[in-house]
Amino acid sequence: MKLSTLPFALAWAGAALVFYLVLAILLWLLPGPMNMMMHSDMQQGDWQMGLIGLLLGGAALAALFFVWGYLVAFFYNRING
Repeated sequence: MKLSTLPFALAWAGAALVFYLVLAILLWLLPGPMNMMMHSDMQQGDWQMGLIGLLLGGAALAALFFVWGYLVAFFYNRING
């Protein structure tokens, strides 16, 4: 069975972007419990991620997962002929 490389890569990028947005929304809604996941005291330092940072981070993550998904499908097709 061959995988279509472009739809597979788009699916990976889309899934990563949805996951990123869900985590960003959880961090926005629940900053205290989310900081505990980092195993450090983030309450003393003040850090914020603005809209531009959110968009750039999402675009970078989607691009990375697009390339990764494309490579996975490409090599899967090469191995399974």
